[in-house]
Amino acid sequence: MKKKKIIIFLPYMPGYGGIETVIKNLLEEYYRYDGNDYDLRVVSIGGYDNGNWISKIKNKTIIQLSQNKIIRKFEYASIFPFVLLYQVLKYKPDFVISTSSKLWSTLYFWKKIFNFKFKVASWRHSSLVYYPSSDLALKMADIFLSISTGIGKQLKNKGVPKEKIRIVYNPVKKGKYSIERTSTTNPVKFIFVGRLMLGGQKNMKEMLDAFSKVSGNWKLDIYGKGTESQKQELGNYIKKINIQDKVNFAGFKKNLWENVKNADGLLMTSKFEGLPMALLESISNGVPVISSNCETGPDDIVNSDNGFLYEPGNINELSTILNDFVDRKYDFNDVEKIKNSIDKFYNKNYFAEFVKSLY
Repeated sequence: MKKKKIIIFLPYMPGYGGIETVIKNLLEEYYRYDGNDYDLRVVSIGGYDNGNWISKIKNKTIIQLSQNKIIRKFEYASIFPFVLLYQVLKYKPDFVISTSSKLWSTLYFWKKIFNFKFKVASWRHSSLVYYPSSDLALKMADIFLSISTGIGKQLKNKGVPKEKIRIVYNPVKKGKYSIERTSTTNPVKFIFVGRLMLGGQKNMKEMLDAFSKVSGNWKLDIYGKGTESQKQELGNYIKKINIQDKVNFAGFKKNLWENVKNADGLLMTSKFEGLPMALLESISNGVPVISSNCETGPDDIVNSDNGFLYEPGNINELSTILNDFVDRKYDFNDVEKIKNSIDKFYNKNYFAEFVKSLY
């Protein structure tokens, strides 16, 4: 039987984010897949900053563009449509998928011009409110893979027909660690994992302001990357609100959960997400979460067995939840119960489900 060919087209990727993790997990599932009826290839147009996430992907094409944003924009405008055309002429795919509206709409354009038979799938990983796609781009795909119910609703509200929308949650591996709570004789330990941003998407100021209202014995470990100016801005604000003795910058860790020995909760105060992998990975390793109930993602993940949601912007609500954690009013000691609370996300049959959604 002839194999169905799938190409995933990716734009420039820094190499540290959730999308990179999802692509890596998908390919690992593909390599374990029992069937022999699909040929999956990744084409990166723009390349990456850090390539660890893509290093073990076998069938790949990397077109490395400049890491200078201005030059890269010029390169994209001048060459990427023709690179896409060359790739589909060379590999003759049955399905093409992209996380970028520029890429999927250009693929759809070439499909119509040359009467190609492949299906074009949009695979957005972010909120349409904060990262909108044009109305034209939302007409230029055959299928819309939605990584959360929230993004699915946004697509429907933007006029995408319901029959074109498929909910396909991002996969996560069940964590190999079972991280327990801290001893009652030690400070309650919270962790934050993500890009270091006082404002913006990650909205860490909201988290820090809530912590400034928390009494008792607690510590916060911050894991993530950021520029020196972003880190300095955070450090200055932490000193301004006088919680510097309780906050530790732990840096970026390639294998984060190897480095977390005990933790009582992971914080996420984002203004928007797609389907936050930080929450999924925390829960999969047995650590409960406290998250903003931003429009897409968290309410698919967080439930009474694994943590709490709070209303975005409600610092008093967040500080009350944190205080209750510090006072150890919540019982999240059953680590396996926490891990099992997101069973629907574990990638046991993810590749089979993923390709089923393309039809």
